[in-house]
Amino acid sequence: MGPGIGAVLLCVVLTPLPVALRGQPSPASALDPEGEVDFDHMGMSGDADYYIDPKTRIPVEMRGHVKLLGNLATKLQRVVLN
Repeated sequence: MGPGIGAVLLCVVLTPLPVALRGQPSPASALDPEGEVDFDHMGMSGDADYYIDPKTRIPVEMRGHVKLLGNLATKLQRVVLN
């Protein structure tokens, strides 16, 4: 699917900012008597690595572990900004 009316197709090479998220157990509370909650984002659990475009702050790549699939990396292919 090509760009729409008024859209600009832009191909750039960038050096993304790496961001590593490391899950840690939370203290026990009334809401979580076991005291541990596994970090989960978009189906990825445990530690996750994100790579962010320094100009737009858009995540361009995510790496993590999905329980049913194993290690997974997703890369952004297209963005439409309004």
